[in-house]
Amino acid sequence: MEKYLRSNEEVSEEQICPDTFLQNHRGVKRRIAAVKKVLRRIPEQDWTELKKQTNLFHWFIPPTIQLGLVGRFPITHTEEFVAKSPLVPRAQILFLSPWLERPEIENDVVIYVAAHEIAHIILKHTTIGDRIEKEHVEANDLTKSWGFEKEMQAHKRYYRKLGILKETL
Repeated sequence: MEKYLRSNEEVSEEQICPDTFLQNHRGVKRRIAAVKKVLRRIPEQDWTELKKQTNLFHWFIPPTIQLGLVGRFPITHTEEFVAKSPLVPRAQILFLSPWLERPEIENDVVIYVAAHEIAHIILKHTTIGDRIEKEHVEANDLTKSWGFEKEMQAHKRYYRKLGILKETL
């Protein structure tokens, strides 16, 4: 039985959840519902950390019907990143693929993907370069600590079925 630490109303009030004007559109419904479930279940410490980072990343949950998009995403970065990097700052986007709306994909898989990506945000991961494998392990560990073991197993089953399971998934 899932343990919820906050209500849907609380999650909506904090404006952490992605734009919900399309939440009832069949092309985003499962992904938005998964994000809300994750946000309702993560521990208070991680919820607080995520709230601090709401201006540092942007959701990208396009409807399944959307075949292309040109858009502007505000550049998000920390002062530490700018100080250490000779690169132009990048926008940090939390992307949930329209593929997750496919009926053959279990809801638990969608929930796990949302939880895993939110864990990357909380852990302040960049998921680029030579740290990517380590960061996936850390995100998996945090997601597991939140109680998403059942969803993680569904995710692994899905990747095994596709024949592309990696140990870090």
